[in-house]
Amino acid sequence: MCPESQEVISGVSGIQQTCDLDRYIGMPVFQKRLNKETFGDVVARVSARMAGWKGRVLSMAGRLTLTKAVLSAIPIHSMSTIVLPNTTLDKLDQLSRSFLWGSDG
Repeated sequence: MCPESQEVISGVSGIQQTCDLDRYIGMPVFQKRLNKETFGDVVARVSARMAGWKGRVLSMAGRLTLTKAVLSAIPIHSMSTIVLPNTTLDKLDQLSRSFLWGSDG
C-alpha cells in the first residue's frame, strides 16, 4: 500500500499508523526469532503474583490450591497460541515448586 493511502486511512479512521506492533491482546507479535527473553513477561507475572503471597503462613493445601488455580492459569493464554520454550516452562515449574514447598528462592 502506498504511503499516501496509509495517511488517508489513518486520518479518516483516527488510528495512528505504526510499523512496530509489539503486543496484541497481551501476546507479543513476533517479528523476530523466539527465545527465552520473548516470554520473560510470563515468568515475571508469575513471580509478581507470588511476591504478594506469604507462602510460609499458608498450609500445604492452601499453597497447592494457589499453585494449581492461579500460577498455572497465568501462562495459559500464551500457551494457547504458541509452544513456550523449554527454558521458560522449566522456570515456571521451578517457581511453582519452590512456592509449593515453602522455599524462599
